[in-house]
Amino acid sequence: MRIGLLSLALAIAAAGGGLAFMYSGFADVAATSQHWTLTRWVLSTTMENAVHKHAKGIALPAFIDEEQRVRAGAVAYDAMCSSCHGAPGADPGVVGKGLNPEPPDLARAANEWSPEEIHFQHPGLSLA
Repeated sequence: MRIGLLSLALAIAAAGGGLAFMYSGFADVAATSQHWTLTRWVLSTTMENAVHKHAKGIALPAFIDEEQRVRAGAVAYDAMCSSCHGAPGADPGVVGKGLNPEPPDLARAANEWSPEEIHFQHPGLSLA
């Protein structure tokens, strides 16, 4: 009984402290300054685990390897993505360099994520 009350009191104190922090305005959330290391870790870990979990049951579109779709994807990437993410032999543009968090290098990300995980993160970019 005593451990249960202590646990409840600690949970209430933690929630109260979290709310006090949220309402204090202490955290700098400006896009012009870097997040704290802990904040970056929490956000990236949450995103990575969510992608891994939700991408497991995804069936990729049948056209994923068709040459014509790959060419169309390259055109779409150049038009919609390269200004922030860069492209082979080209750095990101001014907007991409100013984003926080910094957009990932997709050439490297393609080696870190499965095709299903990439599709889960950008389903609207499928060229049906």
